[in-house]
Amino acid sequence: MNIYLTGYMASGKSTVGKALAARLGMDFCDLDDLFVQRSGRQIADFFAAEGEESFRDKEAELLAEIAAQTNFVVSTGGGTPCREQNLRLMLDSGKVFFLDVPPDELARRLLPEKEQRPLIRNVEEDELESFVQSHLIERIDCYRRAHFKVSANQPTEKVVDAIVDLLTRR
Repeated sequence: MNIYLTGYMASGKSTVGKALAARLGMDFCDLDDLFVQRSGRQIADFFAAEGEESFRDKEAELLAEIAAQTNFVVSTGGGTPCREQNLRLMLDSGKVFFLDVPPDELARRLLPEKEQRPLIRNVEEDELESFVQSHLIERIDCYRRAHFKVSANQPTEKVVDAIVDLLTRR
């Protein structure tokens, strides 16, 4: 079984994923890092040259590769579960957790790394929270289809504790 962490950009998927994998003795895979490693390009550069749709196609290929294996905690990209085939694959091959963080906190976390995020690179600083809020509304139904929702607006160890608790209850 794999564990998939979904949620908006800066919801803590990578940070929580590493800590969760260590706690459970599982392997960790950050889908975005795997993309960069395999493609040899930063996601923002790939987006600019090839477009989002091409990125999502490559992302789906990588997800299918990981889903065919077991014992992984997978940090997905923010848009990964918004493709039905990706979401179905995750739901069928493991447990899916939605890391929920309020839009104002997401905007605060995203601000220092805005230039590295292709979807928000050109959003003005004073419009970032509004953008995050409206973009999150577009994606929220995908995120809510996860097996579990966890509040991730708390310290990493508390988020990991909550996930472990949910896993051991079922």
